[in-house]
Amino acid sequence: MTLRGHKEITLPLEWIDFDETPILFANHFLAQHQLEEFLLSMGLARVGLMRHRMVELIALLQNALERPAPLTAGAGDCAGRRSQVLHSKRG
Repeated sequence: MTLRGHKEITLPLEWIDFDETPILFANHFLAQHQLEEFLLSMGLARVGLMRHRMVELIALLQNALERPAPLTAGAGDCAGRRSQVLHSKRG
């Protein structure tokens, strides 16, 4: 049971055509929070996160920042891109 008394539901995550998804760069960021909820705005995208997921996102970003960048064959080559996904049973 979760803190709010609901059962946890775990679903598998499958990335379909992930490398075909357009990349949108953002240079404006805003973080807002109220109690246990966070709202992140990056450019035009707005994402809501619970506190525990915000902590996991921060860890994911910190880990990505600390890893050395891979060498790639060319500017448009995505073959050398490294990815990390957080796997969590929490929603």
